[in-house]
Parts: sequence; structure tokens; C-alpha cells
Amino acid sequence: MKTKFCLVIFICLGIFETAYPQAGVLDSTFGTNGIGAFPFPLGAGYSVLVQNDGNILVGGNTANNSCAIARFKPNGTLDSSFGTNGKVTYYIDGHCQNAAMALQQDGKIVFSSTSTLGFALLRFNSNGTIDNSFNGSGLVISNFNTEGYSDVSLPVVIQDDGKIIQGGNAHDNSGVDHFGLIRLNPNGSIDNSFGISGRVMTLIGNPLPALWSLAVQSDGKILAGGYSESQMAAPSCFALARYNINGSLDAANFSLDGKVTEYFGLGGASGASLDYDIANAMSFGHDGRILMSGGSLLAGDTNSPIPIMKFNIDGSLDNTFGINGKIRYFAEPASFEINSIAVQIDGKILLCGIASYDLSGNLNDYCVARFESNGEIDSSFGTNGIAYSTLDSAMDMGYSIAIQADNKILITGYSFTHGMFVARYLPGIVNGLNDVSSEAIQPILTYPNPIHDKAIIEYTLEQNEKLSILLTDIHGKTVQAFITNETRLAGIHEEELHLTESLAAGTYIISISNGKNSQGVKVVKY
Repeated sequence: MKTKFCLVIFICLGIFETAYPQAGVLDSTFGTNGIGAFPFPLGAGYSVLVQNDGNILVGGNTANNSCAIARFKPNGTLDSSFGTNGKVTYYIDGHCQNAAMALQQDGKIVFSSTSTLGFALLRFNSNGTIDNSFNGSGLVISNFNTEGYSDVSLPVVIQDDGKIIQGGNAHDNSGVDHFGLIRLNPNGSIDNSFGISGRVMTLIGNPLPALWSLAVQSDGKILAGGYSESQMAAPSCFALARYNINGSLDAANFSLDGKVTEYFGLGGASGASLDYDIANAMSFGHDGRILMSGGSLLAGDTNSPIPIMKFNIDGSLDNTFGINGKIRYFAEPASFEINSIAVQIDGKILLCGIASYDLSGNLNDYCVARFESNGEIDSSFGTNGIAYSTLDSAMDMGYSIAIQADNKILITGYSFTHGMFVARYLPGIVNGLNDVSSEAIQPILTYPNPIHDKAIIEYTLEQNEKLSILLTDIHGKTVQAFITNETRLAGIHEEELHLTESLAAGTYIISISNGKNSQGVKVVKY
């Protein structure tokens, strides 16, 4: 009975089709054979975002390490209405070697990079011009010490109130490494209500922590993910911290002290206990749990697998995922390093990164892998779950992944021959309904669809539940909470949901969660 009901919903929403191209192949309708124009030869793409209008932003650097953004039309050609012929560059001091971007609700682009003086944050108008209303110049430089130690910025996120959090590797005045976070007001000034003078520094795990990912939960709490190395590299572990809105560690609700460190193996420096794990990427699953991935090498490994850990919302490992919350997936002869995670609306997990074939690291493909929500490889994607691609015979690297409203998959990175690139892959069939092993919450029906200012959802509960009903964007970020932890009795329910007037047109997901499982359906706002 449940299967028949799901099928009816798929047909009503107009997203069930009888035939789909193979998942994990390049989309021939994008650019040339699935590859967009090459905007910056010898540059690299480190961040890819999809705007509500379907245009694609790629952020990275140029050959001289200037900050760089290119905007592409949905067909893979450069958008000449952005910057100069679709491209924007900004030279700070020649140290833009990593980059991250975030989009404000008003369409402005926040660009995180590094300078010799510390964290660098730029803001651009939607047309690519620098936004001089941001700190008076469009640029904010921040640091954590006064002794000249280099602070390296990496991720950036925007809170619902418009405040901007930038993260990375910070040093105190003794040169000790920390997770470092800084929060700015929307105008670029320091938010002194956060931490100490707008800054938070956290020791975590081994002596050399590295913060690579940031995310904001629906309740406003802040997640910082990365890894923590030793002085001799190994042992190295995944590292995760959660902060309250004011920047204090969430010691009451997340692990024992607001911090989590986890190894895949025995956590040793050498020999039979050798354990070197790094986490470059983090994302929320649609069940609200936390996914992390990067690289892993244990004693006895001849190749590096794809490693994934999944955590519950309290910081404990999710034992329903893989083996005790962990997966190490080998696909020899390649060794893998994952740099970005995205989660489809059906809960499947996409990862992009690098597949290496020699110890020098100079013979690489960029790759995309897909796993089921329970951690099993999705063999319908690419070749046995992994799509390998190459633009030249030497070095190709994937750094960032994003999912379009139509579920197509975007990758950006670096090619030895072509520099910055963007590629698009076909997803195959992607169900509009996200069913995460929940018998307690039966499938939901949403109408009308598309929606304008309100939507009506119908669902059935097998028992009394405390529910949250959320609206998220296609990247999983909560944009509106309709109800939070409210009790609903067993039976059939109908709820009228009113959207905020400022909500931009685009594709969103309405989800119902009881804290353990969730159901979601894709809707279009016009």
C-alpha cells in the first residue's frame, strides 16, 4: 500500500518519467560535451554555487593568485552581463590559493580568501562589481594574532540574519594552531557579540587542527568541521565542533565538551596502528545528521579509500550508517581524496574530489561518487558508483560540488591544461520524495505545486509525534521553520504553510521530521 501511494505522489508532482539517461555521465547539453567554457587558464575553481535564476557561479583564483569569479549561463557559456565578459578578478596581494563563496538573499556574493595579513573577505554586487557599501571598500581583512603568524581562511557561511561567519586556521600570539571563526555584521563590521571581539579560537584534538567546513543549523547553532594532525602528520583525525549563537562551545548538547574527534583506525603514529585521516568536506543529510569526508590511510592500505563518517545531531556516531557510523570504500587502483559533499533530495550522497594513480600526485582524474543514504555505494552511478573524468593526461582535480534545481550535478576544479573548469553530470532518476526509513511518518502530499505564498501539506502519522516542518533550499539550508518540535497526534493531518514575503522564487524542499527520520517533497516557488 505504501509503495502505491508513493507512486501517486510522483505522478502528481510531474517528476516521474519512464526513461532516464545513465546517472553519472557528462551532460552533452552543457558547454562542449558537458564541460563549460574555460574562463581562467592556469587558475583553479574552488567553489561552485547555483543562483536562483539558474546561473552558475564559480569562484577560485587566476595564474597570479588573484581572486576570481566566473558566471555561466545554464547552458555552460559565460554570462557576458557579469563583470567583463562573464569574469571578475580582484588582486589583494597574490595569496588567493583557496576560495569559498556564499550567496546573500539579495543576490550579493561573499567571497572568502586568504591574504598575507590574515583572513580576507570580499563582497560583490550581483553584476560582479565590488560592493563598496561593505566596510567602505568591499574588502575586510581580519587576523587572530599580533605576532605575524599566518591565519588561513577557508569556508564562509551566512546566517539567516545576514551576519557572515568566516572560518579557517588561526594562531594565537604563541603560534599555536586553532580552529578559528570570525563573525561580521552585514555591513562588514566586526560582530562583537560573538566570542571575544568577534572571534572564536578552539583547540581540538592533535596539535595542528585545520578547519575546512562551516554550516549553520536550523536553530542557529554553528558547526565547524575539519581535521587535526600531529607534528609528524600522523596520527590525524576527523574533528568537529559545535558552537552556540554567541560563539561559546555547545558543551551541554554536543558530545561532552562541544567537540568531537574520530579516527577510522587505531589512532597511531606509525607501524600497525598508523592512522592518518583528514576531513575536507561536511554537509547535512536530509535527516539533519552530519556527514564528513576527505582522505584516510591506515596501516596495511595500498590505496586510499573514499572515507565517510556520519554523526547524530548530538555528536555521537550514527550506527545506522555503514559500520558504526563509518565507511571506507576502496576502488583500486585509484587513491581518493574527497573535497566536497552534497546531498540529493532523495537522500543520496554525492562526493567530488581527486582520484590519483601514482604516488607523486601528478596523474589524477577528478571524480564524482554517489552513495545511498545508508552508506552503500550506488552502483547505478558512473562505473560501479564512481564517475571518473579527465580533461588532460596529467592533473585534474575536483574541489566543489553543487546540485541544480533539476538535480543535475555541477563540479568545479583544476585542470593542468585548462585551469579553472566547470562540468555538469546527469543524475539519472531522482525521486522528489525523500523517505529516510520512516514508518512513523507516511509520505506527504503538497499542493498547489508550484506555490506562491502558501502551501497545503497532507501527511499521516502512525503514532503521536513531536514534529518540525521546515523549508530548505536545494543545498539543504533552512530558509523558514513553520513549526518546531510541536506535538501532532496519530492520524491524518492537513497543514497550511505561509511563506515569508521576502522568499525568492526558486526550488525548495518542504520536510517533516520527528528528529530521527524525515520526509520531504520538492516544491517550486514562483
